[in-house]
Amino acid sequence: MLRKERGITLIALVITIIVLLILAGVTIAMVVGDNGILTRAKEAKSATEIAEENEKRELARAEAAMNMENTTYEGVTIPAGFAPTRIDGENKVEDGLVITDSEGNEFVWIPINNIKEFYGKDINNQLHGKLYTYNSTSRENLNWSEENDIMTVSHTDSGPNTYREPSILKGGDTNDGDDGANGISSLKNIVGILGDSNDSVLNNWKEELESSFERMVNSAKKYNGFFVSRYEISYNNNKVESKKNTVAITSTSESVGNWYGLFQKAREYSCGNVKSYMIWGCQYDAILKYFQDNGIDVTKVIGDDINIDDKYTGVNEKDKIKNIYDLKGGRVEWTLESLSLERRTYRGGYFEVKDDWKWNIAHRGFNLNLSDSVYGRTTRMTLIIE
Repeated sequence: MLRKERGITLIALVITIIVLLILAGVTIAMVVGDNGILTRAKEAKSATEIAEENEKRELARAEAAMNMENTTYEGVTIPAGFAPTRIDGENKVEDGLVITDSEGNEFVWIPINNIKEFYGKDINNQLHGKLYTYNSTSRENLNWSEENDIMTVSHTDSGPNTYREPSILKGGDTNDGDDGANGISSLKNIVGILGDSNDSVLNNWKEELESSFERMVNSAKKYNGFFVSRYEISYNNNKVESKKNTVAITSTSESVGNWYGLFQKAREYSCGNVKSYMIWGCQYDAILKYFQDNGIDVTKVIGDDINIDDKYTGVNEKDKIKNIYDLKGGRVEWTLESLSLERRTYRGGYFEVKDDWKWNIAHRGFNLNLSDSVYGRTTRMTLIIE
């Protein structure tokens, strides 16, 4: 008698396959899902990297507190009171070398490979910043020329394309010397420039700008570059800062009031043998040159992916170029560069869909009344190593 062959039915096979598929789906979800093993592993790795980075920053701050003399790192002079962060991506000049003080204020090194492209002297031995306009791969002189090491700057007192520095403003109706527009009052009461008359106040202001420009140039010449604040400046606990995730002060801030107040704040920082100052136009151009030398087309860097309402510094990683934050965001930055004898210029990117404003980081603009508090411009400070 033949025996019956034992086996599984089609229904049992189907059920087995379904069960296996369910188990496979559960396993895959556990491995690659939003709360899966791989996701958790990536989150753990990211958390570890952040913790390690924070630890390195703390160590750098502690080192900065102990550095009583200038040191050298990656061929760059690190001033007393500072230390390099030594964090990957921040520890090379080509990436944007970052240093910190003991309180967490951070600055980025801007190399100057050819100091003759940075400043010049006129026939009277007066120093002038060399300013530039930009195209995709190069830059051109902005209303200056040079022959036999003698620099000539346009001396038109009004009109377009007459940029210069250092310079006081003494033309038009809203300038340093116009007491009706609070220029003299601002110089006296905010900046602390005194004098027996309006003319003497202006002369003292002129001397302040020219001597400070010379100190900045001498420092840049000695050390082949300068440090710029990594972030737009903020002001907390009566201290000017260059820190992440702080509210940038502007010329409309209550503690500032106008351009003169912003200028005064930008020069209040000090640490060891270092003093701060509002950024000059030629320093801004040195930053753009540094970007160009590293293959960045500054005419195409536009903050169309930046929220212009971001008022906190350094919170958007998309707004970071060579470790410098906030250059292409919603706030343009005041400089000491002047247009003719009537205006100060602001630099940097701006993007606003509503008014179709799309300014790249090489943009420069101007405002007339420095004593007016309606313009929400901020600024950036640079360091002078004495």
